[in-house]
Amino acid sequence: MLEELDAGFFEMPLPPEDVHGYTRLAATLDVLLALDSIATRHRALEFLRADPLHVRQPDVCRAGDITETMRIAALGDATNPSSTSHLTRGRKKTA
Repeated sequence: MLEELDAGFFEMPLPPEDVHGYTRLAATLDVLLALDSIATRHRALEFLRADPLHVRQPDVCRAGDITETMRIAALGDATNPSSTSHLTRGRKKTA
C-alpha cells in the first residue's frame, strides 16, 4: 500500500533493536526504510553493517546529546544511506 501511495519512506516499522527484522523487511519492500530511534553509535554501526536502512535519523534527545548524534552521522558519511536529524518536539508551555 505504501508503494501505491508513493510514500517517501517508511519510518520505524519495527522496534529499533530488530536489526535482522529491518534487513528482512528491506529485502521484501520497494519503499525506503527509515529509523529515528538510533540512540548510540554502536547501534548505528550494527545497522550500517547489516545495511537495511535507507535513511538514518539520529535524534539528539534519544542519543543523549549533540556529540553522540554527530558521531552517529559521521559513521554514515562513508556509506550511501543518508542521515538527517530527527526533530523531537518539546511540550508547549501553558500559562
